[in-house]
Amino acid sequence: MPMYGDTFARRYSVVADTRRPWSGDEKQAIIADALQPGVNVSAVARRHGIKPNLLVRWRKLVASCGSAPLICEAIAQPPAPFHATPRGFAGPGLLAMILFEKFGQHQPLNRQSERYAREGVELSVSTLADQVGSCMAALQPLQALIEAHVLSTMPDLSTAVRPSAHDED
Repeated sequence: MPMYGDTFARRYSVVADTRRPWSGDEKQAIIADALQPGVNVSAVARRHGIKPNLLVRWRKLVASCGSAPLICEAIAQPPAPFHATPRGFAGPGLLAMILFEKFGQHQPLNRQSERYAREGVELSVSTLADQVGSCMAALQPLQALIEAHVLSTMPDLSTAVRPSAHDED
């Protein structure tokens, strides 16, 4: 068994593959070559001196980005799951239930917290209040639009003429 300082161990060195930067035109030509019907992707990769998995990745990029894969070379990932409130744990169903019970049924948050605790879900009053506040902030633009619409359809009462008591005769 050779030791670290032996000449046998120093004689071998590992030469790693280096990454070659591919220009956009080169990528387009290689991808077009690989997209021909009946062409073996591995053969195209060997012919151009690249690894087949890189060519497969480029082909997937073309499939996901359409005809301009080089414009779309950013990291692609699916969108994050939707949360009704930023950094919130509650889904839209729970938030709707909390808001309806608070504003529709006029049930205070401390009673809601007690009811959820009886059902096995520990939600403090401050947590419920934070969720209600986040929902109110999220719904503020909608409330402003509704208010503007309602006020635009109401008559301007400042210019209306009040009937006097003498007009009834």
